[in-house]
Amino acid sequence: MLPVRRRGQRAVRHHPGRTRVLRGRARHTEPGGGGGRRGHLELEAAWRLASRDDGHTLLARTIRYIEDRRREEHRSTGAIEQHRSPLGVVWGALDPVAVAAMAHRLAERRPDARLTVLDGVGDYPMLEAPARFADAAPALLA
Repeated sequence: MLPVRRRGQRAVRHHPGRTRVLRGRARHTEPGGGGGRRGHLELEAAWRLASRDDGHTLLARTIRYIEDRRREEHRSTGAIEQHRSPLGVVWGALDPVAVAAMAHRLAERRPDARLTVLDGVGDYPMLEAPARFADAAPALLA
């Protein structure tokens, strides 16, 4: 069975008409794990933007870039792997595109890099868990 993030991607890719089902499930997940009204409003606003002019029906065509990104990962990470500057990374463990395994591979290829993975956080750690991100980032800059 596919991990949850990939099942959702597969459903969107193969069944574009089912995006409303995915939306219904997503409405119960608030950014940052909270249950507040603000998170619900942000999620609803994101859905309105994505579905404007039937934009959500394009997901089935555009979601393939995730597969391309995984296959061509070295093209995205090659320069940062070879650059001599210090590297500190804050990564969301639940990122559906740049999955956590990519962060761990980067850390393996750059043993000097300092990596902080935030559990329960997805693609936008600075928005989903701002306090945790704010705690993690300065430590990586020192």
